[in-house]
Amino acid sequence: MEQTEKTKYSTLQQAKNYFEVSDSTIRGWLRAGCPALKISTQYRVKIDEVEQWLKGKSHETAETTIQN
Repeated sequence: MEQTEKTKYSTLQQAKNYFEVSDSTIRGWLRAGCPALKISTQYRVKIDEVEQWLKGKSHETAETTIQN
């Protein structure tokens, strides 16, 4: 995926394909606070924003593990 495509809004299907995850995983990310734009009943995400959010979640998990 080109850099310009990563900064455009993508459908959840496109995000699912990009990250190679299931529908339930994408929905779980949304419930957990993944950055998204909701238009009526449809969600759109920017791939680069989701990547940054996931990296932040990885650091949070690592920090929690280290503290415990």
